[in-house]
Amino acid sequence: MAQLFWQSLLDDQRKKQLALIHSTYTILKTFPNSNRYQSVIDELTKLFNAWETHLDRSTIHGRDLATYLFQTFTSYNTFVVSEQSDELKKAFIRLLESKKSYKLFEADIQNEQFSLVDRFYLTLNWLNSFVDEHPEYLTLRKYIEEAAIMLLYPTHAYHLIIAKDQAHISGLKGNHAILNNGEEHIQYHAFLARLAQFSEYNVPRFVAFSTLKEQLAKSYAKELKIGEFEPKVLTSFVRNKLINEVYFPLIGNNLAKQLGAAGDNKRTARMGMLLLISPPGYGKTTLMEYLAKTMGLHFVKINGPTIGHSITSIDPIEAKTSGEREELKRSILHLRWLTMSCCIWTISST
Repeated sequence: MAQLFWQSLLDDQRKKQLALIHSTYTILKTFPNSNRYQSVIDELTKLFNAWETHLDRSTIHGRDLATYLFQTFTSYNTFVVSEQSDELKKAFIRLLESKKSYKLFEADIQNEQFSLVDRFYLTLNWLNSFVDEHPEYLTLRKYIEEAAIMLLYPTHAYHLIIAKDQAHISGLKGNHAILNNGEEHIQYHAFLARLAQFSEYNVPRFVAFSTLKEQLAKSYAKELKIGEFEPKVLTSFVRNKLINEVYFPLIGNNLAKQLGAAGDNKRTARMGMLLLISPPGYGKTTLMEYLAKTMGLHFVKINGPTIGHSITSIDPIEAKTSGEREELKRSILHLRWLTMSCCIWTISST
């Protein structure tokens, strides 16, 4: 595609773009960290996007093609071809010469009544017919387009790349879908395409998803007032020492096991109850808040007197005051959490 696009340019356009590429490359050699060459790639991209052709360009990004042209001409000063496409071209020519059909083929692809795209497709038809009748060249079918360009422009100089573009790797660990018994067959160009798709499309989308998820989590945490359910332990040394050495050994382990937060029967659906009875001000809430902090649990505190005796439903709509409504919302939130996490729920009363 890159060579067809390049050959479709007018002579003056090709000379100008080639001069810009070489001039920019001179700057890059002097200042390797410069990115001023992007203007040349931008110009090539515009020309490619404005190219009127019947060829299918849906899978080709203009900027990728422009970058390829820039790198190819700065590295080799001409187009490059693989040894596989060169092998296919030579085998095709040998067959035509053996059948004395090469002159007919040349006449077809040089017919001035055909456009460049017509001659390209005609060359592809010849090559595909050749591969269809010679199964030994089936593995080279993916190089047909490259070979077709060499046949269309036989007098042009090409730089031949001697290298394999595929490899078989074994001894891999893991259960990824692309692995077959710890082995993978890698095709260089397909691998680069997957890598580009991953880095340019998947990674940005995942980062955007993670950012949005974090924003939503913070927003919901603020809306649900999650911070209010974090235990706020007093710093009194005497009181904490009393809880640590007296109360916690008595009820802490038993409570954790009842809730399902510890022990052999630890479970996801954490439910259990410990009833503490005493007059107001004896430290029931303080004790439970300390236990929640120690066991890493949420702490839900419901104000019983605010709800009162007249409320018989947990639906906030039934509340008569804003205080009742807020306490009922806390109750509903706690009931939702019962199957997801472990909470300590205290009801203050008089």
